[in-house]
Amino acid sequence: MNNLTQRILTGVVGAAVIIFLLCWHAWSLTILFLLLAMFTQFEFLRVVNKLKEKADSPAHIYGNLFAGLLNFLLITGSMAGWLPGMAWTGTLPVLAAIFLLELYQDRPNPFQHIGFRLTGQIYIILPFAWMAVLGTAGNSFQYLYPMGVLFIIWTNDVFAYFTGRLLGRNRLFPRISPAKTWEGFIGGVIMALVCASIFDHFDQNQPLFVWLVLGFLLAVVGTGGDLVESLLKRNLQMKDSGSILPGHGGFLDRFDALLLGAPVAFAWLAIWIF
Repeated sequence: MNNLTQRILTGVVGAAVIIFLLCWHAWSLTILFLLLAMFTQFEFLRVVNKLKEKADSPAHIYGNLFAGLLNFLLITGSMAGWLPGMAWTGTLPVLAAIFLLELYQDRPNPFQHIGFRLTGQIYIILPFAWMAVLGTAGNSFQYLYPMGVLFIIWTNDVFAYFTGRLLGRNRLFPRISPAKTWEGFIGGVIMALVCASIFDHFDQNQPLFVWLVLGFLLAVVGTGGDLVESLLKRNLQMKDSGSILPGHGGFLDRFDALLLGAPVAFAWLAIWIF
C-alpha cells in the first residue's frame, strides 16, 4: 500500500476505536485519553533523549511516565468528582519532585533534563487531561465536546492536506514545513468551520457562535501545533516521531495539533459549559 492508502486506513480504524470509547462511558473516555497521554509522552521522552548530552535511562523515562500518570489522574479525578475537589493540588508536589530528583543526578546541564521533563507534563499530559475533563467534569458524561474538538482538528488536517495538494502555491512556513501552503490553511479553516456548525446542530445548550469560534481557534492553533512538532523533528533531523501508526508515523505525529489545540479549546468552552 502507498502512504496515502495506509494513512486513510489507519485514520478510519483509529477514528472508529476513538469514537466507540468516547461514546461508551465516562470511564472509557477517561481511559482513552489516559492511554493516548501515556503513549504520546513515552514517544516524546524517547525522542528528546536524542537532544541530551547524557540520555535518560529507562528508569528515568518510566519515572516521568509515572509522574504523568499521577498528574493526569489527579486533574481528571478532581474535576470529574471522583476524587476530592482539591485533589488536583497533588500535581504541585509531583512537579516539585521533578526538580528535587535532579539533585541526585551527577550529569551536565541538569536544567536541560528538568526542562524536558516539565515540557512533557505541560505539552503532553495536560492537553489530554483537559480533553478528558471536557467529557466528565462535574461527574457528568458529555462526549459531544471532546468529540467535536477531535473532529474539527481532523477535518482541518484532512482538508488542509488535500486543498494544499490541489491548489497550494504559496508556502505558509517554508523554514519549518515546506509542504504547508496558505491555500491549504484556508481550505482547512473553512472546512473546520463547516464541521463546527454541524456539531452545533447536536448541541442544544450553546449558540452557534461558540462552535464557530471553537472551529476557528482549533484550525489556527492546531496548525501551529503541527508546525511546533515539525520544528522538533527538524531539530532532530527525523521524518516521523515513531512508526506505530502506518501512514501517520507515531502518536506525537498524529496528535500534534491537539497538543496545542486542546488547552485553547478547554479555555474557550469552559466559559460556556461549566
